[in-house]
Amino acid sequence: MKKVKVTNRYLLNRTKLLSMIIQEKLPVLASYAITKNVEAINDALKPFNKVIGKVRNKFAKKDDKGEPICDKKTGLPLIDDVSGCNEEINKLLDIEVEINVMQFKIVNLGNATLSGAELDALKFMIEDF
Repeated sequence: MKKVKVTNRYLLNRTKLLSMIIQEKLPVLASYAITKNVEAINDALKPFNKVIGKVRNKFAKKDDKGEPICDKKTGLPLIDDVSGCNEEINKLLDIEVEINVMQFKIVNLGNATLSGAELDALKFMIEDF
């Protein structure tokens, strides 16, 4: 295991691709390491996910009871002060977190056919990348 410091933004930008990669048929060691790392990423993002909701509610349009007004399609609060909300969200995205990453060698990917974007998402896990 290797401790890696990355930002919330870095992790969020990779979660979708990593979730797709773990659906691929990969050799067992790579599959295990990637799955373990995705769990570590999800754990690291829990505080971010809790606070992002508070930020959105803080900047949301409010009804006459002071409750956030939500978009009927997405369920997300309608934002009253977009620039202020974005500024706070960017602060959250730029926070560095430390995660334990199970690294593996690139040969452990076997003959997997991965795109450049998928390899980029994995590179912090691959010790000889």
